[in-house]
Amino acid sequence: MDNQKVAEIFQEIGDLLDIANENPFRIKSYHKAAQVIGHMPKDIREIYEKNPKDLENIPGIGKGLRELIEEIFKTGKCSELDNLKKGFPPGILEMLKLRGVGPKKVKLFYQELGLDDLNYLKKTAVEGRLRDLPGMGEKSEQDIINAIDDYQKNPPGRMLINQALANAQHIIAYMKDCKDVQKIEYVGSLRRMKETIGDLDILTTGKNAEKIIDHFTHYPGVKRVIAKGDTKSSVILDSGVQVDLRVLEPKSFGAAMHYFTGSKAHNIHIRALAKRKGLKISEYGVFKGSKMIGGKTEEEVFKSVGLPYIPPELREDNGEFEEPLPKLIETRDLKGDLHMHTKWSDGSQTILDIAKAYKENGYEYIAIADHSGALGITGGLKESNIDKYLKDIEKADKKMKDFKILKGCEVDVMKGGDLYFGDNILKKFDIAIASIHTAMSMDTDSVTKRLIKAIENPYVNMLGHPTGRLLNQRTGYEPDMEKIIKACAANNVVIEINANPMRLDLYDIYCKMAKSHGVKIAINTDAHHSNQMQFLTLGVAVARRGWLEKSDVITTYPLKKLLKALNR
Repeated sequence: MDNQKVAEIFQEIGDLLDIANENPFRIKSYHKAAQVIGHMPKDIREIYEKNPKDLENIPGIGKGLRELIEEIFKTGKCSELDNLKKGFPPGILEMLKLRGVGPKKVKLFYQELGLDDLNYLKKTAVEGRLRDLPGMGEKSEQDIINAIDDYQKNPPGRMLINQALANAQHIIAYMKDCKDVQKIEYVGSLRRMKETIGDLDILTTGKNAEKIIDHFTHYPGVKRVIAKGDTKSSVILDSGVQVDLRVLEPKSFGAAMHYFTGSKAHNIHIRALAKRKGLKISEYGVFKGSKMIGGKTEEEVFKSVGLPYIPPELREDNGEFEEPLPKLIETRDLKGDLHMHTKWSDGSQTILDIAKAYKENGYEYIAIADHSGALGITGGLKESNIDKYLKDIEKADKKMKDFKILKGCEVDVMKGGDLYFGDNILKKFDIAIASIHTAMSMDTDSVTKRLIKAIENPYVNMLGHPTGRLLNQRTGYEPDMEKIIKACAANNVVIEINANPMRLDLYDIYCKMAKSHGVKIAINTDAHHSNQMQFLTLGVAVARRGWLEKSDVITTYPLKKLLKALNR
């Protein structure tokens, strides 16, 4: 059971209570708890295991919700959710997972047309029978069809990377309590830092494989043991995730690390290089004939075929064998974060609280970039409150010593490419991040023109989450990214890597393309609470997969150089 699963339970409770017309304050408390827990970078299980009462220190978690979390961890179930589900058809919860479909719409579909299944909902929409419902229309009906198509293209089952990391790190910490374990590491697509992860693979060496395997199968989160052999075991966790653990000989650990990290294409290329040299490389080692000549470390594997060590993030057979390897950016290179939200829009902290948290963690600057009011977000910025917002940032900045708070805004790119604010407002900001949040079903040509028009605004200096995707939820819009990148190059506009684990947008391949066109990148969290600053590590992972170096990323720059890069 991880943060995301607990958050999902609370979200479902809140949604079902909403459909059932329960107390709105109760509904809000569950939804707020879901949002906070779902975005926590720290594993909530660790808090629970250390001291369950400390759960009440999490914003929005009181005694009642703390007791529910305890029940979830103790039993793997939530009686309150189970009881609520009894009053609804199973398809209701699946309908709630659609983009843009909340409890009110589900209630409308269910009560007016008896729709309680995703397939029936789509059939009804295709037949044109949703548009006449209150608050609907032809466009809303098409949005439902698009949302169902996106959901079916991106079915649940793959973990977001932050969930996978939390699971892997928690299991490894547990395994280190076994005195027989010597080395232990996670591998697979998680080690390559892919955006979503299927199963978890963990490798270990140790004195007594039987005891190590036995310790693993008794991990508290195990729901079912599906295989238990002499050197390998596979389990299913309460969250539904499969975890495979292998116990290896120390002499083969490096070869196994390389083999099980992948990717498949990378490994095939390595084996082809080895074959040309009369060698054989497998998960057991590097062999010349029947003689093992390497494999204790990964460096020995690469050296055997005449290659330097290739970082895991680059192992995709996407140039790592032909091109000079870059000196990849590291998290410690970052000096700030240029995209976050406060109580001025949909964040949960004050400007000063966020600034203090970042300074305490060694950063030198941040930019507050609250939403413009186009989304109807409570407190979203409008022309009437901009000056007050800017003064609030200036006031907080004066209270910070050796730390800078920049004035920013995430301004909505409207359907035709115009911005929610005019130039008279945009020129007041240090950073204007142009982002799309609405009308996402445009074709490639239309959305490309829309973005380029925003990029060409003289006061826009950053493009936010360029494809609008939400992992496992929606594919986003599909602009011609080469045209977008060229427009950013021509207008000196920085492109954001949005490090929120639900976005991780810009894609790694476009990071590499942006670099080739001289476009600079900013790694930002899009944080709604300062505890999400830890998402920066995930943004760095995307940058590393995209071959980016420290000099390619403006959030590694000292303040003076940063402002110059932003034309401020």
